[in-house]
Amino acid sequence: MHYAGGNLGTVLVPLVGALLLGAFGWRTTLASFGLPAIVIGLLVLVGITEERGGQATLEARPSLGRETLEILRNRNLRFIVGAQATAAGGRGLGVVITFVPLYLSQELGLGVMKMGALYTLMLIGSVVGPTLAGFVSDRLRARKPVLLGAYLASTLTMVLLVNLGTAGAWLLPLVVFILGCVAYAESPMLQSLTADATEGSSQDVVFGLYHTIGFGTGALWAIVMGTLVEALGFRPALYVMAASYSAAALWLLPLRMPSGAVAPDMPRATERAR
Repeated sequence: MHYAGGNLGTVLVPLVGALLLGAFGWRTTLASFGLPAIVIGLLVLVGITEERGGQATLEARPSLGRETLEILRNRNLRFIVGAQATAAGGRGLGVVITFVPLYLSQELGLGVMKMGALYTLMLIGSVVGPTLAGFVSDRLRARKPVLLGAYLASTLTMVLLVNLGTAGAWLLPLVVFILGCVAYAESPMLQSLTADATEGSSQDVVFGLYHTIGFGTGALWAIVMGTLVEALGFRPALYVMAASYSAAALWLLPLRMPSGAVAPDMPRATERAR
């Protein structure tokens, strides 16, 4: 739900922003988006309390460097980070929402209205996908199979998108919606796996490292994809995106979670992901 809520904002902002721009201009529009963020930030600051162990707990913790090295010795975490860095080729830092719309408009020649409608469908999928993935993983009591399925479905959907062409344009709405569902189901599931794999470690350091690697590799992949599109065209670049999902799935095959890592209601990872 955490990721789905963020993606819901991504769907609503262009629609609300267009209405505000037309009615009030860009200054008022920027203020309208900025002020709620400040209010919510203050509510989080005041309304959420953190457990603090006191000075003795702080002194007992190892240094940041040593703690980071200890976390990196975790075999499962290394596989998870490898999957995260690899899958960033198909999802990281706006790769999907940048290059898929460009492919639709420049390669398939779709007009602005059609491309905008398909783009919105993909964003709606990014809300539905994480929600369904969390529900299914709770029912199955296992995240790894759901995540592997999402990776493989992302590969197949991207390949289908590339091969539809203009002749299969009537299928594009369904395909881009499914792509949004499966591609964006990855992040919350992978973060939950990270929480399970690092039970007992400092979650601040774990997720600081996790997001640093994720955003860093995502930025590099965006450069790589842009270079591929410039040199070879959209189709080879999208095939590389499709391959990145399958390659990420390979990282997770040797993953072995502790037997007690996932309880029937999965409370631990859910609480940490909040």
